Amino acid sequence: MLTWIGAGLGFLTLAIAAWSIERADWISPEPSLITALALATGAVVILTRFRLHGAISALLLLVSGLAVTAWQGTQTFISTKDTSAFQFWWQTLTGARPSESPLFFVMFLSLITWIIGAISVWFILRRRNAWPAITLGTVMLLVNLGNLPRENYYFFPIYFLCAIVLLAVTNLAEQGKNLIQWRDKYVRRGVAYFAVAVVSVALVTVSLAYFIPEPPVNNIGIKLDTSTLNGHDMEQLWYNIFAAVRSKWTTMKSQSEEKLYFKDPLVSGNKIHFIVSATRSDYWRTRRYDIYQPWGWESTIETDEQLRSWEYILYEVVPPHPKTIFYTVENRVKSDVILTQGEINSADVPLKLQAFVSEDIPVALNAVRDVAAVVSANIIAPYQKYRVSSSVSTATPEELTQAGGDYPQWVLDHYLQLPDTFPTRVSSLASEITKDVKTPYEKAIAIKNYLKRFPYDQTAQVPPANADGAEYFLFTARRGVCTNFASAMSVMLRSVGVPTRLATGYFRGELDQATGNYVIRGQNYHAWVEVYFPTYGWIDFEATPATPETGAISTIEDTSYNLSFAAQDELPFWMIENQTGTVSGAPSQPEYAHRSLPMFYIYFFSLITLLILAVLITREWLERWVRRLQHAGTAGEVYERMVYLAGRGNTGPFYHETPAEFAHRLSRYLPGQEDTIGVVTQAYLGYRYSPRKVLEEHDRIRMQKAWVELAPSMVRHMLRLRKWTFVRLIWRP
Repeated sequence: MLTWIGAGLGFLTLAIAAWSIERADWISPEPSLITALALATGAVVILTRFRLHGAISALLLLVSGLAVTAWQGTQTFISTKDTSAFQFWWQTLTGARPSESPLFFVMFLSLITWIIGAISVWFILRRRNAWPAITLGTVMLLVNLGNLPRENYYFFPIYFLCAIVLLAVTNLAEQGKNLIQWRDKYVRRGVAYFAVAVVSVALVTVSLAYFIPEPPVNNIGIKLDTSTLNGHDMEQLWYNIFAAVRSKWTTMKSQSEEKLYFKDPLVSGNKIHFIVSATRSDYWRTRRYDIYQPWGWESTIETDEQLRSWEYILYEVVPPHPKTIFYTVENRVKSDVILTQGEINSADVPLKLQAFVSEDIPVALNAVRDVAAVVSANIIAPYQKYRVSSSVSTATPEELTQAGGDYPQWVLDHYLQLPDTFPTRVSSLASEITKDVKTPYEKAIAIKNYLKRFPYDQTAQVPPANADGAEYFLFTARRGVCTNFASAMSVMLRSVGVPTRLATGYFRGELDQATGNYVIRGQNYHAWVEVYFPTYGWIDFEATPATPETGAISTIEDTSYNLSFAAQDELPFWMIENQTGTVSGAPSQPEYAHRSLPMFYIYFFSLITLLILAVLITREWLERWVRRLQHAGTAGEVYERMVYLAGRGNTGPFYHETPAEFAHRLSRYLPGQEDTIGVVTQAYLGYRYSPRKVLEEHDRIRMQKAWVELAPSMVRHMLRLRKWTFVRLIWRP
């Protein structure tokens, strides 16, 4: 009876793991994995009752599993008038590659679920062993939940609660006990031991899952540091069945941002990308662009230098009196992008430093001139953090005004670039706007103020294929998004001899009062301008005007921050102290708050778990040792072992004592064992001094029973456990 109850509990336990996969909604429509699991359980139950040969049972299970897998695959298709779901399934199965259709992933899930269910229930029914079911179910949970936000971790306590009951029942079934024997203290103790063991494993597993939210899978496929296998991109391999499955995490790779098109849709949405712990939040840069084209911008990277963790970066151009800042970024996306503010000095993760360098531009030894992007050497997983040291300029508007226009030749050669087809009327407009000003700083302010007359509009039309993006924005659309404003300001400044480049990333984010962190969302994506000043290097300028619309730049010039360069009293953003207060509409309690234990409790529970496991292992070893001591063949062996244990407990016989005197003294140290000690001693005396040297059968049985009862008491006495009530509760053979 208990065995069949265990089979039902095994199904229930695995069903929770399968339920977590179904709730993840990896594909739509998704087959019922619980149905596949139920069919596997039923098949094993039927085959177990018939008691067929093992090979025949395995073959029948395999054929049944393949049939269920095929049936589950057909459930992902909808029949039409002309074609049935089965025909759609067969056409896809024979005509598509595994990486091109989610059908192969569906069939993989169904087949794996069938195999796990069949193996687990077979072990429960045939071997009365629940550990395969627990282990396989745990793997299913870790692989699935490791690819989901932590809000889904509620499956863990439900799963392990069922696992504890399953282990308890299978333990009773293995010992041949009935439920009515629950009153037996040994039965209760056995169940308690297994419950403690499973709770300990649960604590360790949850702790590991907390620290490793991304298991070794990529898109719930295999995850490698470089996302490659023998030089091939894993996502492009034809046999990667996970390629067609949508990831639950936004993936952001720096390589995909090397070109910026005017036709690209603006990044938006309320999804959290990063959480930044910093004393201030200004521009969070992800990439710089140096080459302007009619269709957009290019980032022409020439070097890709590898840096170790905390390796310091040397720059050829260092502005006077830079301010060093530190900040911590927590990813909520899968990305190799490193958020930078100012010029990065070092980080606590290995980096790739991508720079603009031409062969005809000499660079000082071991010094970096032009950083295009800073990229992590490995993909940074969601919830993973990294810390950055960076330097920001402290130049004032007066200093920038006096910086003049004596640019290095490499700046003039690279950052005044404009295409041969660049419209002359854009250059003429820039010349007209800046005709009454002299310094580069004043030119930048003049063009910035001119662009204020254009409205910010996320619904503005993108430039036609044959049009120049900046010209179309300035003379036709006359409205646009941050990319349009920043591009127009940059090329207009280039046309009047001021070196510029475009930068993209995120702007500010929301300050959360409860945590003091800045929440960077997709809607905070932004583009701005960097202008070069002799001595001071690259300085950020904001080209996009403030707007009451909700969107990426809705808070650029609001009065609660005043962080935009030259926005209020023409002060640079780094001269304004960050003020407290949240952005309008920001939640008082952010939805990104961790539903996890503080680190102290995680360490505490991990330590307690290890201690419990150590006690359980020690108890098992002691029980085995005692059982070996109890197996003695003759009265002489029993007495020798009694003397040995007494000696280890400092109560061994003295040289002048007879066996009877030793037994009398030992009885004082072991209250309640006087009779067993007497039986063992009398058996030894009879064995020692009798000419026959062999005990009668009833005397031998009586001695064996006495020794089986006496040995555990002597071990406890030897280990000084008589007064350790708590330990005696844990170990009481």
